[in-house]
Amino acid sequence: MYGTPYATYSLKGKVVDAQKQPIPDIEVKIKIGRGDVYYSQIAPLKTNASGEFAFKENLTIDGKFRLVARDVDGTANGSFKSDSIEITMDKPSGGDGSWFQGSASKEDIVITLQKDEAK
Repeated sequence: MYGTPYATYSLKGKVVDAQKQPIPDIEVKIKIGRGDVYYSQIAPLKTNASGEFAFKENLTIDGKFRLVARDVDGTANGSFKSDSIEITMDKPSGGDGSWFQGSASKEDIVITLQKDEAK
């Protein structure tokens, strides 16, 4: 039998400004890490009116992500500088003893963006 081990990864978080206020309509790119290299194969997310984003997908990775938050709507919500954070997930649990290795989640992610005074 051929296959590739995979796990279900879930990320939930919020993008806020320096005063901890949510920022809507921020693009959040999820880059997947393999060793020291990060690549993107996932369509970007957008924060909702409460600045929240959520992602859940089956992936064949080791649980390393870089989340890149970028203001793409111009001055509609103010102008903010891009920033990124790295996330390393705990080892998935609840696998079936075969290809499915289980699930891992992180739900308290906060990305804080600074105002871009140049715009």
